[in-house]
Formats: sequence, C-alpha cells, structure tokens
Amino acid sequence: MTDPDSGAPVCPARVQAFWDKSVVWTSWLTSTTTDVDGFYTLSLSGLAGPERFWITAGYDHSKPVAEVLLEPGAAKELNLLVPSTVTATAYCVDDAGAPIEGLIVTTGGPTRMTDAGGRVTVYGLAPYASHTLDAYRPQEDSIAQGRTPIPDVRVGVSAPFSGKPGEAIPEVLIQCAEPTGSISGQLIVPEEVEQYWHDAGHDILHTQLFYEGIESYTRTASMDEEYRFTLGELDPGRCTVLVWLPTSRTKTPKGWWAEIENVEIVSGQNTGLGLVTLNVSDNWWQ
Repeated sequence: MTDPDSGAPVCPARVQAFWDKSVVWTSWLTSTTTDVDGFYTLSLSGLAGPERFWITAGYDHSKPVAEVLLEPGAAKELNLLVPSTVTATAYCVDDAGAPIEGLIVTTGGPTRMTDAGGRVTVYGLAPYASHTLDAYRPQEDSIAQGRTPIPDVRVGVSAPFSGKPGEAIPEVLIQCAEPTGSISGQLIVPEEVEQYWHDAGHDILHTQLFYEGIESYTRTASMDEEYRFTLGELDPGRCTVLVWLPTSRTKTPKGWWAEIENVEIVSGQNTGLGLVTLNVSDNWWQ
C-alpha cells in the first residue's frame, strides 16, 4: 500500500475484506494491518469456489478501493494506492500523573488497550481532520470470559488534535478520572438464612440499583465469611439499593432481602451501608 502523491508506504494502516460492496459494515470478513514497508497479507478461508471480495483500506472504510476474484487455494497480489494516514500514541494518566494500564482507547472505530506504561498507538486516522481519543474502563466480564474487551464507562478524553499525511504524533495526553463510586456493607444474617445459605453453598448476594425509580442494573457481589461485601464501578447519583440472597424454589419458597433507600453514590468514594438487616418474604417468587 503506497501513497499516490508521495509514493511512501502507508503504515500502519488497516486493510479489510468484505462480501458485499454495498453494505461493507455488515458483510465484513477479515482484516489485517500493513507493516513498516506498507506490505500486507489477507487470508480468506473457506472458499467453496470462485468468490468476489471488496477491499477497503486506509482511513476511509465507507467505500471499497478495489475488488478481487479468488479461487480456493489461489494467491493474488493486489497493490493499493491509498492516501497516507495519521498515527497517534495515546498516554493515559490518573490525577496523580501515574500511567494507567488496561484502558480501552478509541476514536469511534477499532479499540486498543493501554500497556503497563499507559500508552497505546492508534493508527489509520484521517489527515487534517480534528480527532479526539476517548479512554474507557472495559467491562470486567468481557475480559474474564476471554472475549474482546468491551468499552464500559468513559474515564477520560483527549484535547482535539490533527496531523499531516504520514505524521506520527508521539503523545496525546488523556487525563483520566474514575467517574464511578462504590458501596459496601455487612449483612445481619438470621440463623435460618445462615443454615440455608451454607447448605446451598452460596457465596454471593445480588444487588439491584434504582435511580429515580428506574432500574439501572443488576449486579452480584462476593461476601466474605462475615457477610461483608463491596460493590464497585457504580454510577454516581442518589438511588435505592435492593440486595437479596440467592434462593432455590426446590429448597424453599422464601427469599431474604433488604431495601436501602436514598443511597448516594459519589464519584471516587465508597458509601458505607453499615449493617444491613435481611427481611424474609414468603411471597418472594410471586
């Protein structure tokens, strides 16, 4: 891949293949990135016969720059003339100026995660255009399940910047601050509940948060042997917290729960709920 004006290699830049040139965003097949010399290799597998593909490259993936017809087992050289892109290195730091590892940085397209030094390189940006980089804390469950990290809560955004074709911007600072808070407390567990809880082998409780009467989200929190719990990454605001222990219809129709009203979640702080007394409901499942 080379720039049509300068003849310089375009790197790094994304190259993508699609099934249908009219709906490239929904017919994406595979992608790769050019190396320092502008070379790339796209592998298209599972061909049942001759297949036609459309290629996008550079910073504009809204329309194809080439089409290619491939047969199973065949290899074809496809040189692309694409304007050079801008590359930027994001640097994410906290309020104290320390680098933050594991944040997702994006411009609205592909996402990349910061390293131990708080840095990540974002490439394929349009020259002369104004860009900002957003930093997000990823969803914990996406990482735990081995999936591609999914952006969760935005913790910072850079100042606008732009660059010339082929320019590499060495540092774009993103000052980050955790906008979320947490709650913690300790359950007062009746003997009946404690016996059932141990028999069932549970070690978590469920929490449900309501902001202005609207259910926001349901979460689970681990408890220690003294029934203490902490739940983090909660949206700031005043809410009602509903907590309950998991139950089983096959063992008991009862549920054990508590409702705490007017709880204020403060950004960067923990709100202590103190001792939480569980209520028993015979109509839990109704």
